Amino acid sequence: MLLILIIDGRPVFFIQTRSGYLGHPFRLIKFRTMSNNFEKGDNERVTKLGYWLRKTGIDELPQMIQVLRGDMSLVGPRPLLPEYLALYSETQLKRFLVKPGITGYSQLFVAKNAPWPERLQADVWYVENRNIILDLKIIFHTAKYIFIKLCCISSATKESFERFTGNKI
Repeated sequence: MLLILIIDGRPVFFIQTRSGYLGHPFRLIKFRTMSNNFEKGDNERVTKLGYWLRKTGIDELPQMIQVLRGDMSLVGPRPLLPEYLALYSETQLKRFLVKPGITGYSQLFVAKNAPWPERLQADVWYVENRNIILDLKIIFHTAKYIFIKLCCISSATKESFERFTGNKI
């Protein structure tokens, strides 16, 4: 928090409404990783500190507040924007039968640039197959991923996600 305050200024947190369990909205909290210059595109707004926070996953740490409040789980599908709710197919809506997670199957085992249907299919697979062993595997792989990123962080290209526009399958 202190680094963000000193280097990038206020606000320290990024707060946004996302869809949670059964599609109910909740306020997601992350460390802020973008500048307040809204004239630039999202990729250009990511700060140097923000890039490091994103690459290591540290920007997600404030979500532990949501876990403690019961809005989120440690493991589950990524919480997405409420405006996407009307765009999901009936099958894709199954992702809301569990709480969203700080980490999840799709985030770890599906390429970040994979098309939306593939990412959402992985979320549904997780919901239909979730168990304590799978959750422990996801937590282990997340810890390994963070450790590798902390040790081997590079200045590779910044990542961004395309907007979900629907795909009724």
